[in-house]
Amino acid sequence: MTVSFSSGEGSYYYGLWEQWVTDELSAWANETYGASLDPAQTVMMGVSMGGYGSLKIGFKNPRRFRAIAPMEPAIMPALEWPEQHSCLIVEVIIEGCRLL
Repeated sequence: MTVSFSSGEGSYYYGLWEQWVTDELSAWANETYGASLDPAQTVMMGVSMGGYGSLKIGFKNPRRFRAIAPMEPAIMPALEWPEQHSCLIVEVIIEGCRLL
């Protein structure tokens, strides 16, 4: 297990910061600590803004991680959810995160 307490100034996990978390951090952890690069052995998790980042990066890269584990992600809940989106959520869960 490799744990990283990374932080960036106002990143919101986009652009270069997202690329660093997804590619460079994994490569560095592999070279430095022998962490696996195998997606079947890689879980991304985070707390608060890290939870938001794990959701955003995990959903954009479903084949890169075995699982994502956001804890208290910094997101605003939807007060209303359009009916057409409900079927997409069910299909993603049933199909194992198949990209639609």
